[in-house]
Amino acid sequence: QAVGFCQFVHQHFHPLFWCLEGPPQNSTKVMSWRAESTFKPSSKLSDEEKEFLKSTKKLRDILKLEEKLAKGEELETLQKEKVANKDKVIKEISGLAIKLPGETEVFEKNQDIVELLDDSVLERFQKKKKQDQQRTERRHQQEAAKRDQPEFMSRHDKPIVEACISSDGKHIFTCSKDKYVLCWSLEHRLMSVITTFAG
Repeated sequence: QAVGFCQFVHQHFHPLFWCLEGPPQNSTKVMSWRAESTFKPSSKLSDEEKEFLKSTKKLRDILKLEEKLAKGEELETLQKEKVANKDKVIKEISGLAIKLPGETEVFEKNQDIVELLDDSVLERFQKKKKQDQQRTERRHQQEAAKRDQPEFMSRHDKPIVEACISSDGKHIFTCSKDKYVLCWSLEHRLMSVITTFAG
């Protein structure tokens, strides 16, 4: 029964699972879902950060046009309209700034733009940043306390990434992104968890 399960896993879930009935001959490589995955993480920037950066680009374009004016250069009609919208763009950036996540780095990387914002905007951002940091710290403390509590799990809460079978063929061990390893008994037709190991 255990061998049959391993064959099923190899046929239908390879390479996400690897049963320890022995690696392929002439090979010591352990198949890993991380190594085989073609998944590419998306941008780490939030929507608010992306919009903030778009607006900072518009403001920089306006500042460059103002430099041309200061040098006595003539601007085209559309360029003049852009310059006329400077205050509107700054107001737009100010509104986005107070919506930025507390852990953002876009403020530090755009100091030339931040210096143009009103002090009240910066104060609101710093207040929000502090509140976000406090919430994050409380969440981490709660998660740490929860991890320290013994817990029996009858199934995984997140996708399974590896599986192996015991040498006696009586148990299967699965590990998941939930950072738990479950030991499943093959004694009956329907597998059941008998032991939980915290990761």
